[in-house]
Amino acid sequence: MIVWGTKGFSEDLGPTSIHAECENCHNVVTYQGKKVGKKFSLFFLPLFNI
Repeated sequence: MIVWGTKGFSEDLGPTSIHAECENCHNVVTYQGKKVGKKFSLFFLPLFNI
């Protein structure tokens, strides 16, 4: 039998911040750094002994 699955994750990168200015309205905003991704797991479970 084969079992698989996925799980999303989001990790805060700590005190990282980026200051940027909008080209249209010239507002200054601060972005926080985050690591976002997806993990995939695959398992094989043997059902018969030989």
